[in-house]
Amino acid sequence: EVGFRIWLDTMRRGEPASAALRSMHEQLGGQANFMALSRDGALLVYAGNVENACYRFRLGNWSVAATGLHSHDAYLFETIFPDAVGIERLGAATVLEMP
Repeated sequence: EVGFRIWLDTMRRGEPASAALRSMHEQLGGQANFMALSRDGALLVYAGNVENACYRFRLGNWSVAATGLHSHDAYLFETIFPDAVGIERLGAATVLEMP
């Protein structure tokens, strides 16, 4: 709730939704990943937790984002998403917009 309010207030001051996610994390501090739906229906993914990496990948026709489930091995892709292709680990403080 607190992060959501910070995100909304930042956008009301004219920041784009993606920049507002980054700003919210700067204000709250710590390690965190965030996901939010923008007004136009795009999914915004913010990778801000180096201990729980965010990934973008494809499953058939789907574009998917997920965290690594605090696992430092390939468990996510070996067990849960073995058919994933185009796996990309998001860098720290990256905001990804997915349609």
